[in-house]
Amino acid sequence: MRKINKTLFFLVAFVINLMSQTTDEPRTPKLVLNIEASSWVLLGGVSFNSEVLVLHSKKYNFLVYARAGYFKGYYFNDLFDSGYRNGLQGGFTFLQKIGNHYFESNLGLYQLDKYRSCGVSNEHKLVDENKIYPLIRFGYRYQHPNDNWMITIKLGFMGLGVGAGFAF
Repeated sequence: MRKINKTLFFLVAFVINLMSQTTDEPRTPKLVLNIEASSWVLLGGVSFNSEVLVLHSKKYNFLVYARAGYFKGYYFNDLFDSGYRNGLQGGFTFLQKIGNHYFESNLGLYQLDKYRSCGVSNEHKLVDENKIYPLIRFGYRYQHPNDNWMITIKLGFMGLGVGAGFAF
């Protein structure tokens, strides 16, 4: 009877041990789509971005994504100077991974056109075309390992930003 109990105990312990070990490592997303809203005093904007994995170092938990997106921003200086900017952005996103948390930095360029509101009719006139601005931001990204949704908080050229997205 003792022999059966010992065998049964070790068999149950072995099965529990097998069930508790997982060899599945969360996969690294190859494509990320997100939307970000940012604001800096009297300037605010929204951008729609896509990122594609370029480099993944498992040894250093480091990822690099190439990023591209569209930006639409609004500004208000005073009653006679307001309008919007729109344009494209491109660059790289660098991520240092710690669990499901990431330190994120973005480096690249914005190409923006500036439109100014004119008079009471609120028509918009192009005043600056193809201005290039730096894209420099630092922040935090949380990415859920199973569902692959993500949230970001950033500070940079366009001010304080918050974003959400999904990784594939």
